[in-house]
Amino acid sequence: KLQFLYFIAHRGGGHMSMRKRRKDEAKYPTEDGTLYTCSMEEDEAVVELLSTRKSSLGNGHEYFVRVVGKDRRLDGWVAQENLSVEGSEEAPKTYKKKLSKSDPLYVFNHYDGVATDEAAALHTSKLREVKWIERVVYGTYIIDAWYPSPFPRKHLKEEVTHNNGTLFIDELTLKYTGNPLRMVEHNQKCGEGIFCHRSPPGICLYDHDGWALWEVDGGEGAEYNNDVAENAVNTSVTVHRALEAASRELYCQNLSLLSKLFLDHKQECYTTSNFVFFVLTERVAREDGSETGNTHDSLTGRPAIGGYDYLFRGYFSREKAQRDNNLSCIMVLPPWQRLGLGRMLIHFSYLLSGREPRLKKTIGAGSPERPLSDLGKKVYLQYWQQQVMSFLKEWKSAGAPGTVADCVCHTHIERRDVLKALYSLGYLLDPDTNPEIDWDRVDPDAELPTKTVGPEIKESKLRHVGLAFGAGDDDDTYEV
Repeated sequence: KLQFLYFIAHRGGGHMSMRKRRKDEAKYPTEDGTLYTCSMEEDEAVVELLSTRKSSLGNGHEYFVRVVGKDRRLDGWVAQENLSVEGSEEAPKTYKKKLSKSDPLYVFNHYDGVATDEAAALHTSKLREVKWIERVVYGTYIIDAWYPSPFPRKHLKEEVTHNNGTLFIDELTLKYTGNPLRMVEHNQKCGEGIFCHRSPPGICLYDHDGWALWEVDGGEGAEYNNDVAENAVNTSVTVHRALEAASRELYCQNLSLLSKLFLDHKQECYTTSNFVFFVLTERVAREDGSETGNTHDSLTGRPAIGGYDYLFRGYFSREKAQRDNNLSCIMVLPPWQRLGLGRMLIHFSYLLSGREPRLKKTIGAGSPERPLSDLGKKVYLQYWQQQVMSFLKEWKSAGAPGTVADCVCHTHIERRDVLKALYSLGYLLDPDTNPEIDWDRVDPDAELPTKTVGPEIKESKLRHVGLAFGAGDDDDTYEV
């Protein structure tokens, strides 16, 4: 990995060409609302110009374009010669897709109603952001950035621009820099000090078959800081606790900034104290074979790390103040997508809901924060269908047909989401008057709607001490 970073640092063309640039003016004005036709990868698109810069080739200008009516992942820099004003006076027409009853959007609209325009209005204010980080060097991977992220611009933007829009991020600490040589130095001394980690700075909830899940508190907030200051009996212990808290908060901020490069609607990146982050890592043997690392701790649950590194692959977060939502945000890094890790994280969120004392009023059932994206609706509906089908097969084979309430208890999925799955599978008696399972239609030999892929979770290995959410109330009653 160090050789790879040295190559990036010293390669030719790793920064803007030093050839003399012509002092010509940009041909087209930006941010005036004019729409242009742009040639992009053997196709044409209607675009709006947001910013301009001199070409890295030293000839003419480049424009950062916003593709009208398309996902922001298509936004980017294009050469001046690819733009044309002709034939682009009007925005492209959009057509509403007619949804079938099996479509996830139809199912969600039927039970939750059509989403309001509040999220869309908030999203619209972000459309004019210019993406200045083009790619990320993460370990030995070069990953294209999808969306803008609010990394601090001071000094960093100059370094990133000098390296042709490239940001360097450490796999262990998620610390970032625009200077590849500085990342080399960081990697050489990583593991020394409280702000360097061989694993996420939190509680290990699960470690099996090469995958581990960690609970990392985004920050204790002002109340914790005041309590530490007022009760500072042992100065060394107090300082150590404060440093550990700062280390966790810094890690969560770095994680949020990284994930924003691949999430369009994520809002919070620096205010992390209201959230708990559940970080999925891959256990990888260290190249140097060293045995240094943290030993097992009965409170934190840290495993005997030995000669292993725990490398970040994805995460989901959860808001501390929310009693019912078990997931606020979820992301898997692009190189590890389509491997079933997203489903693994969703399954973890429901397993933890079943063990969470503060969710006892809904029998350990949880649900993701709304509104969901279109892709989120599709992924979640598939997961709900799989879990509900597994329940139906098990109970029908046992000859003991249960109710929707039984399904909620068994799967830890909230009632309204269980109804969505039953409705989409055609196993609901009547969605409006009698929302119960139609056992006559249930076929125990039916195949699941989608095949389950990815690592299997061994529930006996899952450990949850619930430090971030408290112990709950003994007087809580169970309802569905």
